[in-house]
Amino acid sequence: MSAPEKGRVWVGRTPETIRNNGCFGCGPTNLRGLHLNIQNDGDVTYIDFTPDASWQGFGGVVHGGLVATVLDEVMAWELYGYDDFTVTGRMEITYRKLVPIGQRLRATAKLVQDRGRAKKVHGEIRDQADTLLASADALFIHIPKEQEAELRRQFPDAPSFG
Repeated sequence: MSAPEKGRVWVGRTPETIRNNGCFGCGPTNLRGLHLNIQNDGDVTYIDFTPDASWQGFGGVVHGGLVATVLDEVMAWELYGYDDFTVTGRMEITYRKLVPIGQRLRATAKLVQDRGRAKKVHGEIRDQADTLLASADALFIHIPKEQEAELRRQFPDAPSFG
């Protein structure tokens, strides 16, 4: 088991640079999706977002499934943005505080362990006061090379990418 390699390079991919991106979490072509804007500052992958009333589970609180979706999305992009084609194998979430609607929040993700085909990622959602609202630890597994090639064919990077 090894720590993440220091020489990882963010490839500059974003949800907008992928043709046909209908992902529920980040896809700009998904009319019912969340349209999460993925960012990377060279150290951490993050999403700044403000959930509105349509995200509500009850009484001004974000639905737990959507909290899980945001965490899964930011953690997946922590790998995909570095050109690692993986899928979520397991994810454990700890809901620490009620996640409010109508407030600016930030979800972050960081690769914590690279085991080759399997990668462990940690994600968090915090409010503007830096209060930890929810966290997740996930294991992502590389997809088979044949499936990766097919995904690259179906969802190519835009010609302007790279």
